[in-house]
Formats: sequence, C-alpha cells, structure tokens
Amino acid sequence: MADRLQNSLRQLLISGFFLAFGIYSVVSMERNFHNASRLAAYVVLIVPAFLCFHLALLWYDRLEARSQVRRRHRILRTVSRSAPQNLIQYVLAYCLPFFSKSQAWPYQAVTMILLASTLWEPLWTRLFQWWAYRRVLQAWSLVCAGSFLFPFFWPHDLTWFYGALACAGALPFIPVRRQKHHVLGAFVGILIIVSITLGLPSHWRFPVLSIWIQKPKYEWDTSQKDLEHAQLGDEIGVGELAQGLASGHELCCVAPVVAPPKFQEKLSQEWLIDHQLIERRELPTAISGNLDQHAFRSFYCKRNFPALRAGQTLHCRLYLPSDIALGDVRLHFKD
Repeated sequence: MADRLQNSLRQLLISGFFLAFGIYSVVSMERNFHNASRLAAYVVLIVPAFLCFHLALLWYDRLEARSQVRRRHRILRTVSRSAPQNLIQYVLAYCLPFFSKSQAWPYQAVTMILLASTLWEPLWTRLFQWWAYRRVLQAWSLVCAGSFLFPFFWPHDLTWFYGALACAGALPFIPVRRQKHHVLGAFVGILIIVSITLGLPSHWRFPVLSIWIQKPKYEWDTSQKDLEHAQLGDEIGVGELAQGLASGHELCCVAPVVAPPKFQEKLSQEWLIDHQLIERRELPTAISGNLDQHAFRSFYCKRNFPALRAGQTLHCRLYLPSDIALGDVRLHFKD
C-alpha cells in the first residue's frame, strides 16, 4: 500500500513538473516571422510522428498478447507517444496568440482547449488512445499551421488559401478502416473542416493567422494633421458625427496591416451600419509585408452616411482578395 501511494505521488509530481514546464513554454515561446521555418519543420513531422506511434502501438500490442513485453518496449512506447505530444504542443502554442489578433475568439477557444489537453500527462495518456482525439489534434494542428504558413510560401496565390486548408485538415480524417464508427467519424470530421474553411460566411471562417490588423481605429481626416483630437475612441455621439461631417470633414477607417515578406495585395473595406451594407471599396494602394512585422498603414475615408441613430454600430470590415476577412473595426453611436 505504501509503495503504491509512493508511486502515485511520484507520478503526480512528475506530471505537475511537466505541466508547469509546458505552461512556461507556452508563455515564453518566441513567436514571429523569423521562426516560420521552424514551425514548418514541426508541421512536416506531425504526420510521420503519428504514423510511427500507430506502428509502435500495434507492435507493442502484439508483444503484450504474447507476454513478451520488456522494459525497453515500454520505453519505446512512451517515446513514440511523446513525440506527437511535443509536436502538437509546439504548433498549437505557436499559433494561439495570433487568433486574438484576428478577433477569432471561438477558434482561439478551441485551440486553447486542445492545447490544455496535451499539457497534463495523465489526461494526455488517456485521451491519446482514442482514434477521434488523435485525428482532431492532427487536423487542427495542420489547419492552424497551414493558415500561418500559406502566405509565406504562396504569397500571390490566396485564391487557393481555403481550398488548401480544407485539404490539409481533411487529410487525417481519411478512413483507413472499414468499421462503421470510423467511417462516420471521418465524415463528420471532414464536414466540420470543410465548413470552417469553405462553407461559412467569410467573416466567420478560419482566419489567416500571419496577416492581421494592428491597432485599427477611426479618425477624422487622416490627411489633415492640424486637426486636434483626430483619433476617435470606440464610440461617438450622433450629433458630434453629424456636426463633423457638416463641417466638411471625413470619417476614416485606419487599419495598419502586418503581413509576411513578399506579400503584396490590395485590401477592400466594407462599411456597414449594423448589418446593412452602405459601401464596399477596394483601396488603391497594395499593402506590402516584411519580415520585421512593421505594419503597412491603410485607410479609407467617407463623408456620406444614411440617417443614423443612437444604438447603431458602424462596421468597417477588411478583406483580402478571395474574400478572406481580416477583421472588423467598430464604432458605436450614442446620444
């Protein structure tokens, strides 16, 4: 009894240590465009790592059935299970903060849950035995990493962005067994991946993680530097807006954009009052990316608005070509 309690305490301490180390690694990880090649290397290794684990597990089960399991076999099984764990942790942890830059909170929540499930060793060991869990981890990691890396490797081919994500995410769900539950699970998984990449409206789809808007805002007349208090907050009085427009000023949506090097595309701005479209305009100057993550300033100014009232919200949505949404800049109207 004492030995069992001692072993349980030892396992708890070891699991706690790896949990603390995992949390520290997530917080302290360096994430920038300079490390994109490392992320790509981890992604390339994900599928082989899971395949090696599957083969090692089959081999271990055969040895166990023959009562031929030795200590070295248990060590090999542990190592084959740890390799996918480390790869998945790195990919999900690397991509996690970029969801907030894209205002993609539901996708960030899913990523946080999956990442958390890999940090606590007893939970990981139990969940990793499930076929569905392994497939979800692979698919979500490939979609996250693909979303970040695609603009690096194909900066001028955004037309294929969501199609490539759908293919990458669907790959782990290709059924390799004929059992009914495997085929049904694969169908559901592929359906979800296709929905978040191709089926949903553009502003609800999975975001492009390596291109984002940095500190967007509304301003009065960005070209007139002599105006005081040109920058606005997240709300404005209806009377104040009407007075400014009547004085000949324009309301501008300013959206500095960060993008990878060699990326050069024109943005479109879509202005809406609540859900009513009032104008969509392609900006004349293409944004240019860089390795140091310096934002390229883009803006569009507008003077004519329909009748406004308190409680309404002005939306300025930004899109890349192929209707890839970058974000939504909001301005609330008050009395």
